[in-house]
Amino acid sequence: MDTTASITAGHAVLETVIGFMGIAWSEKGLIRLCLPERSREAVERRLLRHGGVSASTAQPPWVVELIAAIKAYAAGEDVDFSGVPVDLDGVDDFRLAIYDAARKLSFGETTTYGELAKTAGHAGLARETG
Repeated sequence: MDTTASITAGHAVLETVIGFMGIAWSEKGLIRLCLPERSREAVERRLLRHGGVSASTAQPPWVVELIAAIKAYAAGEDVDFSGVPVDLDGVDDFRLAIYDAARKLSFGETTTYGELAKTAGHAGLARETG
């Protein structure tokens, strides 16, 4: 995904084959992904109740690409999200390690919170990982 273009803050609700999903982004990248809900309104409420989510704005090219990729993923396609910029400002070292390990999981690969914690260098912290 092309992340060289200027990033502007905003959010979007998208309809997928598995329900309505939402994303929010900052000037630095993705800050939130809402898993499927039955209604657009439910996703909108979830997005806006968290700090840092701005009103919807024009979507930068990488966001347009991400929306298409999420829809394809929800439809069962193998999608590579590794190029998506993610804004991790304010995230502690433990969660950074967990997120890094989770992003390395392959399409269709499953794991447990315990295994994910172990892979991230935090064996025994399954509950905190979940």
